[in-house]
Amino acid sequence: MKKYFFTLIIGLAFFSSCEEQPVVIPEFVVEEGNRKVMIEELTGVSCAPCFDGAAVIEDIISSFPNRVILNGIHGAFQAEPTSNSKYDFRYPDAEAMENTFFFFGKPSAAIDRVLFDDQEEVMIGDRDTWKSKVVERLAIPSPLLLTSTVTYDASSRTSALNIAVQALEDIPSAMKIYVIVNENDLIDSQLSNAFGEVTDFKHKHVMKASLSTINGDILGSDLNSGEVILKNYTYTVPDEVNGEWIPDNMEFVYFVTAVEQNDEVLQAASIHLTE
Repeated sequence: MKKYFFTLIIGLAFFSSCEEQPVVIPEFVVEEGNRKVMIEELTGVSCAPCFDGAAVIEDIISSFPNRVILNGIHGAFQAEPTSNSKYDFRYPDAEAMENTFFFFGKPSAAIDRVLFDDQEEVMIGDRDTWKSKVVERLAIPSPLLLTSTVTYDASSRTSALNIAVQALEDIPSAMKIYVIVNENDLIDSQLSNAFGEVTDFKHKHVMKASLSTINGDILGSDLNSGEVILKNYTYTVPDEVNGEWIPDNMEFVYFVTAVEQNDEVLQAASIHLTE
C-alpha cells in the first residue's frame, strides 16, 4: 500500500508587527485509497479572511491530487461584490445551500459533512485544522464507486450528465445524491487582510447552480454489493457574459450521502462539463 508524505510551508498572510510570517504545516501521512473527500467551503468576496482560506484549500487540493472535490459556496453572508467587482457570485442556489448549514463565520468548511469529535457543527471555522480532517477522511475506504460520462452540445450549450453509483459493499442506509455546477478561473476582486482588495484574484470552484434539490435527491436504500444505480441530469449554460459562463471552465461536482449517518458523504467525484 502506497503512502504519501507531505511537509509544506505556506505563506498565509496575517499581521504580526506588520510582517507576514510563514505557517508551518506538519508532515501528514496519507494511505492510498479509493475515497475522494468532499469539501464544501463557505466563502465570499467581501470576506477578507477568505483570501487565506482559499490558499489553504488550494494547498490541500495540490497536496492530494485527484483525491479532493470542492464546492465554493459564496451564498449571501460577506459575499457582496465590491465597487470594483465584475461579477456577483450570490447565485440563488448558493444562497440556499449556505442556509442549510449552521456556521459562526467565514471561511468555514465542511469535510465530508462529518461532525468530528472536537467540533460542534459540521462547518469548521478553524482553517488550520482542515487539512488534518481531510487526511483523516482519506484514510477511510469508501463503500461506493462513482463514475460518470458527459455529452455536451455546443450549439445549445447543453450538457447531459450520466452518473453510475456502484456499491462496493452492502449499504443498509438510505442514500441521497447532490449534483452541483461550478465555474473556475473567474478573475475578479477579493478582499484580504494582508493586501487589501486584490482585483485580479482567481476564483475557483464557484457554485453556480444545483441540479439536485438543495437537500439532495433520494437514491434508494439497502443497496447490495455490486448493485448499480443510474442518475441522469442536464444543464444548459447561460450565454457567456463578460468572461463568465464559459463551458470549458465549468464542472459537475456530485457526491452521495448516508441519510442515517447525518448526511455524511460516502463518496464524491467531479467531471468537466464539456468532457
